[in-house]
Amino acid sequence: MSRIDQGNDRDNVLRDDEGTIAEGDQKLQYLSRLTEQLQYRPVRQKIYREYEDHIDDETEYRISTGMTRAEAMKAAVEQMGDPVETGKALDQIHRPEKVLLPWLGMLFILGLGMALVYCIQRDMRGQLWSLVSAALPRRIQINWIDLFLCIIVLTAVSYISYTKYQKFSVWAGLILMITPVWYLIHRTGIGGNICPVLDDTVQHLLGGEKGWITRRYYLLYVPIYGLMISYWKGKPHQMEKSLLAMALPLVLSFDWSVTDSELGSWGNFTFWTTALYLAFVFVMAVQLNIISLPKRKTVRITGVALVLAKGIYMLYDFAVVCHARWSVYYHHAGWNTMFLFFSEKRRREYSALWKTIVGDDQVSALQLFHVQMMQGIKWIGTSDILTQKLAQNEYSAEQVYLYITHGDLNTLMAYVGILPVVFVLGALTVFTVWLVKKAWRQSDRTGRLLGVSIGFVILLRILYAAAQAFSLTPGNHYVGLIPVFGGIGTEDYSGIAETLALYGMLLSIYRYRNV
Repeated sequence: MSRIDQGNDRDNVLRDDEGTIAEGDQKLQYLSRLTEQLQYRPVRQKIYREYEDHIDDETEYRISTGMTRAEAMKAAVEQMGDPVETGKALDQIHRPEKVLLPWLGMLFILGLGMALVYCIQRDMRGQLWSLVSAALPRRIQINWIDLFLCIIVLTAVSYISYTKYQKFSVWAGLILMITPVWYLIHRTGIGGNICPVLDDTVQHLLGGEKGWITRRYYLLYVPIYGLMISYWKGKPHQMEKSLLAMALPLVLSFDWSVTDSELGSWGNFTFWTTALYLAFVFVMAVQLNIISLPKRKTVRITGVALVLAKGIYMLYDFAVVCHARWSVYYHHAGWNTMFLFFSEKRRREYSALWKTIVGDDQVSALQLFHVQMMQGIKWIGTSDILTQKLAQNEYSAEQVYLYITHGDLNTLMAYVGILPVVFVLGALTVFTVWLVKKAWRQSDRTGRLLGVSIGFVILLRILYAAAQAFSLTPGNHYVGLIPVFGGIGTEDYSGIAETLALYGMLLSIYRYRNV
């Protein structure tokens, strides 16, 4: 039985024949009537303890001035004010906000992206049907059940207070880190030999060949890491635990198979972005005094450490993997794709380099596909080049399939034009900034840390996706703009569920920011 219920029971038995309260128990009646005004039950116990401490402190002070205990208690209770009015005022402050408006805003933006991707699929499906078997177009239809489950994830996370996740954050982090370990087992064939059903189930849930290593669910570690740091505040070995919780997922997500490959994509993109995200969370925890370290020195040391680590990695690439050959390193480091959209000379050099390394220009043709689609782009409407090439049936099945299923900014701008994409992109950016500002204005440091960290991840991905659309980024890393575009209409909805979970956390911070 809670202290509030105990107080209510004592109020019922401590009345005398005249219906008055026995001296010394006025505090219990006051606290009971005060907390009855609070509609949000979880906060009642906190308010009960807080006001009980105030009354006890005031009582002891008045006793020290010469009052009897009964007189001191009565005066202390009266000083607290009317319990009903005070309770109603506290209820307005300590009550969860209604989350319907931002929830509908998220669904509106998601619906816009879904509608655009659906139109692309509808108009290009005939082209794809003539190139491949009839089974393939069914794979790119919108899976309404998976999309509905993703919305359930958004709703469920938003209606649970983010502070309740703290005690489970360590276990959640360990579960996420098991994912790449399972991939290693799966790749060696042990997982399937031990339990084929379990192996197939895990692979389906992870949504990809490499699961968490290839951007599946790894973004969820950002808020989990922030919750862990906040949970360890004031506990022994907070610093050691925080650094270990940062290092473990980085070690597990580092992919040597990419590093040792001359033709791999820009090495370990997931690893480096994860390092950047977690370093940002750590620095913000220091800025908010969740971790006790010098603020400016921490920023400098963290920045220098990231730059040095990346520099050493690139030197290793050049000296060991690429055998000190600039042409191979030029491709391997990813800088070969920079500014392809703006320079015909750059595109010719790029094709020649691929032909030298691979032996033909087929790969370069695939890489330049998105650049060609952006030629003749309009403010509103389908690109002339896209319309022409689709009408002339010039695309291979692989090109059309990738173009439809990726649903990134290149696809959308070539299909609907620049302005509709800018509108959706701007809506998502403004919506995210608004939620982050709400999180930053609350008093709870955990909420501020989570809100800013999640906002940093989402906004950086939006910025990278926009730069990628015009070939302004190194490498050919598909980032997309999940949950608005990427993933809708494909077999894999894990990326949408991942990002909607992050937005659900932002909505939770919005809902419980005053509780």
